[in-house]
Amino acid sequence: MSRLLYSGIFFDNDSKNIISSLDNNKLDIIPKWYHITFTYLEENNKSLNDILGNNVTIKIIGFKNDGKNSGLLVEIPAEYKRYYNHYDENNKLIPPHITLSISKDSKNRYTKDLKYELFDKPIILTGKFGYCIEKNIDDKDSRYITFKEEVF
Repeated sequence: MSRLLYSGIFFDNDSKNIISSLDNNKLDIIPKWYHITFTYLEENNKSLNDILGNNVTIKIIGFKNDGKNSGLLVEIPAEYKRYYNHYDENNKLIPPHITLSISKDSKNRYTKDLKYELFDKPIILTGKFGYCIEKNIDDKDSRYITFKEEVF
């Protein structure tokens, strides 16, 4: 039995290379998939099905590396903002971002707390809406990305 973990925007290899190049002081751990989380999902929640697989152009508008977390602040197009439901434990909307790297003593979730420095000019990238799925719940390395509806 597989399980949905989160939905969001994922990037192809060319975009990944651009994203990676913006982190000139990489920390200890680099995510396997650069992505913008839109929502964490409960089983059987397929909130992005009507836009699943769509290409989307985003703007990278800021960067910050505080020695524990390194990330990019992004702007998503207005027509997709209604799908963005990434809230913290206090029910506060988290700014859309991409985690670039983290230190061994930090967690991905703290990238939301960075005080981003804005770029003079945004960087434009294209990603695709998809799901991160844990294929085998007992094996954390079994995660994969899908851009089509899956049966869970």
